[in-house]
Amino acid sequence: MKSQFRGFLFEAKHLTGLLVAAATVGVLLYMEVAAVGQSTGSALPPTPKAPGDNPTTPAKVALGRLLFWDPLLSGPQDVACASCHHPQNGYAEDRDLSLGVTAIGLGSKRRQAPGSSIPIVKRNSPTVVNIAFSGSDESGRYDPATAPMFWDLRVKSLESQALEPLKAHEEMRGDTYKEDEAVASVVAKLQANAEYRSLFAGAFGGAQPVNAENLGSAIAAFERTLLANNSPFDRYMRGDRSAMTEEQVSGMQRFERVGCI
Repeated sequence: MKSQFRGFLFEAKHLTGLLVAAATVGVLLYMEVAAVGQSTGSALPPTPKAPGDNPTTPAKVALGRLLFWDPLLSGPQDVACASCHHPQNGYAEDRDLSLGVTAIGLGSKRRQAPGSSIPIVKRNSPTVVNIAFSGSDESGRYDPATAPMFWDLRVKSLESQALEPLKAHEEMRGDTYKEDEAVASVVAKLQANAEYRSLFAGAFGGAQPVNAENLGSAIAAFERTLLANNSPFDRYMRGDRSAMTEEQVSGMQRFERVGCI
């Protein structure tokens, strides 16, 4: 009888320990899931902001798309923005280092032309998808007029960034003209094109709509439409609790807890 009683006590203590452990795990899991509501991350905004002096319009976006794909913007007229930021590669490229003017092909097939003296670009091309949200803090706040651009953050705003490759020797300028003449030379080519004159007038108006400022503004307007901001994570953080599974939520919380976000 005593042996049975001792066995019962052992089982009861063992069961109590298991229940306490289970309860502890349950509380921890609950705390993990609840902590997601206080996440240090945030969803990307549904619509990107534009600077006050460059509101997004369909006419600007359409013009910017043409400019993005037009090799006319380069010195030798053989490379476009899309050459190194191609949609098939997520608006980036699959090369370690970029090849600009005088190169041939796209993506992994892009090669330096035989006999070219133009050096390889010193960095690879980052994606322009979601570049509209550059500079966002952990709460999703950002100022498009001062958003940092390029790997070294040397330029502020998409409008300013859009003009920089035109001046770079190995990217789009080549040996056609000097660096301080590059943007003006590209603008002159656009001014000489009747179709572009009409499109700039429709997008910006004014007496001389084909100018450097509007060139950068049009490309920036187009780039702000290249978005990937409706992932399950984005929807979950906006309040749709069905957007992610319990495993995904738990994984996200652990991801945050170890400092990956």
